[in-house]
This record gives sequence, C-alpha cells and structure tokens, in this order.
Amino acid sequence: IAGGMLLLHPNVLHRAILLRSMLPFEPEEKPDLSSTCIWLGAGENDPIVPLDNIEHWSQLLQSCGAIVTLRWHQGGHELSRDEMEDARNWFEG
Repeated sequence: IAGGMLLLHPNVLHRAILLRSMLPFEPEEKPDLSSTCIWLGAGENDPIVPLDNIEHWSQLLQSCGAIVTLRWHQGGHELSRDEMEDARNWFEG
C-alpha cells in the first residue's frame, strides 16, 4: 500500500520503510520523489517477491529521485530482529 501511495500521491510520504515490497504497478508517468527517503528490505531467498522485482522497484524509485537504501538479508519473506533493528536505526538516523 505504501508503495502505491509513493507512486500515486508522492507528496504524502517523505520517509518510508518498505518490507518485502513489490512494485505495485508500472506508473505511466514517473512521480517526483526527490524529497523522499526509502528503506527497502528484501530477502535473498524470498519465494513471494522475486529478486528482479526488487531490483527493478529500487531502480524505479531512484529514477524518480528518491534516496533508496536497499538492504538484503539471507532469509526469505520473514522478518528478522536484526533487520527490524537496522530499519529502526535508519528511520531514527
């Protein structure tokens, strides 16, 4: 949902933590996300979100001007305590 908000209403969110997020759709026009910082957490072995989808999603967000921090973890679709700590530190930093 947050990913769709970023693409459809780019002025609503200025910081976002996206966990196991997939590109919701390919926008017709790229939104201006130059004032947006995004932490994107992905699993290297995620059976639900393919690696190429995450890479494309990250590149799309960057091409819209967003500052993207992409963090990979060795697991799948589950969240780890270390990853949550990393996301929190990013958000508080």
